[in-house]
Amino acid sequence: MDNERIDDAEFEALFRQAVVKRFDDELDSIPSNEELAKTLSFSPQFEHKMQKLFARDKRREFFKPVRRFTRIAAVVLMVLVSISFAALVVSPELRAAVGRVIVRWFDTHTEITFTGDGGSDRNKSFHLGFLPE
Repeated sequence: MDNERIDDAEFEALFRQAVVKRFDDELDSIPSNEELAKTLSFSPQFEHKMQKLFARDKRREFFKPVRRFTRIAAVVLMVLVSISFAALVVSPELRAAVGRVIVRWFDTHTEITFTGDGGSDRNKSFHLGFLPE
């Protein structure tokens, strides 16, 4: 049993060393930033698109608190409207007062008007067709 533990520990140590060595070799095989800049270059259109994306991201970060505040204000407004509506529904006096205001507004602000040529209908003759008994 102890031999298995020792063999496992040795294997783990050797494996760890191999992984670290392979990782270091991979990092060494990557060219430097200067060499990559010489071999890789982006088109002006791509650079322009990236600048636009960065600017959009900055704007989003700038307006994030504003959006949060407006959401909170909207929630508060909705709560106030719902509380006032509940008060309107519960109180009969308030309901009657609001009803009187609405009726008064409709009395003063609504009317029926007819614009048309009233004389033209009188001169027409009507011909009745089949009349049932």
